[in-house]
Amino acid sequence: MSENQSSMHTETVRLKADGAELASYLAYDEDSDARRPGVMVIHEWWGLNDYVRRRAN
Repeated sequence: MSENQSSMHTETVRLKADGAELASYLAYDEDSDARRPGVMVIHEWWGLNDYVRRRAN
């Protein structure tokens, strides 16, 4: 890993809304304890896939 790369924590998070369970994806830099902004990436109709995960990372 290069000096400028961070260590990413990633996980799938299950959310429930109106009786449906939705898969979401959480990614953050685990090298920092500081508060930081979040970004929500909404996937296309075919669902949460590797492309969406790469964009979030």
